[in-house]
Amino acid sequence: MRDIRFKLKDRGGLLDKNTHILLSRWASLCVEHVLNLLGEGIDIRLINLLNKSEEWREGKISVGEARKFAKDAFYIAKESISPIEKFFAYAIGHT
Repeated sequence: MRDIRFKLKDRGGLLDKNTHILLSRWASLCVEHVLNLLGEGIDIRLINLLNKSEEWREGKISVGEARKFAKDAFYIAKESISPIEKFFAYAIGHT
C-alpha cells in the first residue's frame, strides 16, 4: 500500500494538489540536474516524457494522461540496458 503522505486527499491521502505540483517540480529539477550524465545518447522519448510532466503541472494535460506517460517512462526503464538511463527513466516516471 502506498504511503498516505504521498496520496492526494481525494484518494484518501494527505497531499493537497498544490503540494503535489511542488513535489513534481522538485522531482523534475532533480532529473534535470543529472541529465548531463546521459550525454548525447539519451532516449528522446524520455525528454518528451519529462516535458509532459511540465504540461501536467501547467494544467495542459489531464491526470489520466499524466499517469499514462508515467507508465510509459517505467516501460522504457524496464527495456533499458544502461543502469543510468534505467534510473533516469524511473525518476521521470515519478515527475
